[in-house]
Amino acid sequence: MNMFLAAGFVLVFCLNVGVVEGCMCLPRHPQASFCSADFALKGMVIKKYTKKDMTNAAMFEMLGLEVPVNAYYDILVMKVYKGNVTAKEDTYASFFKATIQTSAHQATCGTEFDKGKSYLFTGRIFNGELQVNKCDWTKEYKTLTPSMKRGIKGEYQCNKCKINTCMNGHCDNESKCKWEINYNQPIDECTAQHRICKVNKEGECGWNNGLFYQACSNKIILDLYKPS
Repeated sequence: MNMFLAAGFVLVFCLNVGVVEGCMCLPRHPQASFCSADFALKGMVIKKYTKKDMTNAAMFEMLGLEVPVNAYYDILVMKVYKGNVTAKEDTYASFFKATIQTSAHQATCGTEFDKGKSYLFTGRIFNGELQVNKCDWTKEYKTLTPSMKRGIKGEYQCNKCKINTCMNGHCDNESKCKWEINYNQPIDECTAQHRICKVNKEGECGWNNGLFYQACSNKIILDLYKPS
């Protein structure tokens, strides 16, 4: 079953999720999203079109439901950071064309991209198709922080270090790189934007605390003490 079809039947409830017209996403650290993705690439959007997903059309029609509509984005791939993403046609150019698939509706976790803009795309490869949804890490490339750029270029040590996602104190592994998610509390944007979990001098995985992270944290502390 197509992943967008499955999204229509499965609803995942979790604390402190981002909600967009029924699409619910658990906040994830960019490194966790990158490491769990099948592919990651930089690409510029050159065209968008939509069409019905006829894979399971008969089943939907039998149930009296509308056939799902998918959106497709033709992109110019500039750099592949992860995954088996290659040109469908022989080319000697360093750039090549590929197609990104997502749902056409935000309610089923579809996401939108602007023509002419370059993005970091991460997602899954399903039956040879590159698929993304609202819960994947996709971001306009020029808005990536220096730490994010270093991460996707190799500092996200996926085979060595894991992010330990903790929801209200319940963690999914024992890594020292904790990503805390607490009910009705904002996520740690400074860690999301400026920290990488990687092997330290002691040979253990831990968060780096660079200048950008320290500046971000100090600003938050100063803002807390600003007179209202």
